[in-house]
Amino acid sequence: MSKMDFTPPPSAPISPDDMPPVLCQLLLEWVLPHHLQEPILGDLQQEFSERRRQHAAQARWWYRRQTCATCWHFIQQTQGEWLMFLLSVVFFIGVSVWVMLLSAQGHDSSMFVDLPSLALVMVPAVLFATGSCSQQIFKQTMAILLGSRRLRQAHEYQQCQHWLNVCGQSALLMGIFGTLIGLIAVANQINAENFAYAIGPSLGVALITLLYGYAVKVLCYVGAQRIDYLAAQAQQQDDM
Repeated sequence: MSKMDFTPPPSAPISPDDMPPVLCQLLLEWVLPHHLQEPILGDLQQEFSERRRQHAAQARWWYRRQTCATCWHFIQQTQGEWLMFLLSVVFFIGVSVWVMLLSAQGHDSSMFVDLPSLALVMVPAVLFATGSCSQQIFKQTMAILLGSRRLRQAHEYQQCQHWLNVCGQSALLMGIFGTLIGLIAVANQINAENFAYAIGPSLGVALITLLYGYAVKVLCYVGAQRIDYLAAQAQQQDDM
């Protein structure tokens, strides 16, 4: 048999017992550079199998520690931009909640929480945005914002931007729509007897949909700018 006819035997499949923690593997695949995924995951897999034969529980804890150490080493290199994006979103939400708590001034801070108003803003906005393009574009947009996917074509990024723009604008319009509904209800229920003590809470409920609409609009704007930056990076790589 000639050398050209030789085909190496396929590697034996890994038994379920030798499989490391699935979440750790997914995290490593997300953090590691593409060219290092195979060698690092292979070495960790081999070491894990040997340790598992001695003590299964300790082997799993060892793999988790190695996962944390590896992610700490590579995450700034591979996912640093995504972490800054996530930090900006968390900062916006945190500051907003902090201001709400300060505004309550010892009163019930739940006045800023109204699930029907949130549903009135969010559900139609997501449906309108998805209906304007496709469910696949919605999934692509979420995958990009979560840092788990990069696209190759410029028009794919434009489609994701379109989804975010429609979602943000729809949320704002639904907020205005909900506020108008609330104001109409307030106008029909307020009278001379209850005006003094009812106008404030009633207006608060009417305006909360507008608050939610603007909040979603801000988040969608930041997400669209993030995707615009990624599209510019992809274009530069194509031009090189």
